[in-house]
Amino acid sequence: MTRLKILLAVMLAVSIGVCSAGRAQAAEKWGAIAMGNNMEFGWMADAPDSATARTIALRNCNQNTNGANDCRIEVEFSAHRCAAIVQTPSRDGYNWGRGNTPAEAENDAMRKMSQVGPVLVSKCNSASGPAFVAEPFRVQAQFVGNDASPIVLYSSSIESRTDRTFHQCLSWRNISNKDVAAIKVDLRFYDDFHAQLQSFEVTKSGKYSPGINIDDICWTYALNWTAQQIRQMRVEKITVASVRFSDDAIWTPGVAWTKTFSTSGTPLAAPQTIAAGATGAAPGAGAGTGSPAAPAGAAGPVNVGDAVGGGGSFGASGSAFGAIAMQPNTRIVGVSTDARNEDASVYEALSKCNQQSTGANNCIIMLKFSGASKCAAVAVDGIRFGTGKGPELNNAIATALANLRANGGNIGNNIVASPCNSR
Repeated sequence: MTRLKILLAVMLAVSIGVCSAGRAQAAEKWGAIAMGNNMEFGWMADAPDSATARTIALRNCNQNTNGANDCRIEVEFSAHRCAAIVQTPSRDGYNWGRGNTPAEAENDAMRKMSQVGPVLVSKCNSASGPAFVAEPFRVQAQFVGNDASPIVLYSSSIESRTDRTFHQCLSWRNISNKDVAAIKVDLRFYDDFHAQLQSFEVTKSGKYSPGINIDDICWTYALNWTAQQIRQMRVEKITVASVRFSDDAIWTPGVAWTKTFSTSGTPLAAPQTIAAGATGAAPGAGAGTGSPAAPAGAAGPVNVGDAVGGGGSFGASGSAFGAIAMQPNTRIVGVSTDARNEDASVYEALSKCNQQSTGANNCIIMLKFSGASKCAAVAVDGIRFGTGKGPELNNAIATALANLRANGGNIGNNIVASPCNSR
């Protein structure tokens, strides 16, 4: 019995040691950011506990206050790896945010104050606990409208990565009679019941000559979707929404163009004119979920309830790009301004809107604006909406209200977004 007790005691000690080691390896790391009354700040990351993070952040901040020692903790971060302090555009105030990446934390702060401002400080703990496990995509790509587009899509791949991004590649060929300078692609994910789960746009620029296969044009974006959302995705419908030729002519679905290669890339015996009105299948055709939003930038409607609007264009060279996204039948919006290109503005606006959608992630792009039309506005009264854009904010708001009225909407406290690009 004595030997048995000793053996059990040794096994228990080993078990406790192993469990303790496991807990130590997965211990949370803590961070904190402190702020003073005159925008002084101090921070600490990778601390072993909250108290240590707070103490060192306060000390680092108070060292910058010339003896005032008026710093206070604004934000702690642990489960969310990162935190940021973002100033108001006038730099006389600030807000804080948290996220799993610096960009998520900064966007969270800007969302809280409904403004885009300069980032004062943005810090992260190093990875702690179990490594992020990338949920694999299990989607079937469907190329929509290939039979009527001057750009034929023929291959797609998508993967999620352990750095919380997803990476997608497309391959295409130009079957028209002239070089292409830019291609805009609309991508939408659907579940087993044909309900749309997510959507985004990508614009790629280059020189794409007729008859040449262009393999693996790729991009990487932050992975803002949960593992459960990715598991629900079954089909990705991919559509060429717009094409800009080297002579600056624009093709959108329904515009006439000249075909010199078959969809498989074989040269035609003679050029073939594809008549105006040929559009192929719409991205949401047969989805069984009502009328999904048309590809932003393409001819066709965007529906919110029973109101309809639409339109879009490539911005002028050197433009700043903006976009407004909205959750249908709500006043929840996401706004992007001064983005470097159109797809960046669309992605930012959708991300900001979907972050507020309490998991619905069903926001759609209402309006894009750039170039001379640097300001935009969206007006809603519940199920109807009006949009407007123009060189001045007053013009954009007036146009949005006029369009809401024309759609049968009631005029009152209607404006839900009215941003402007800086140029």
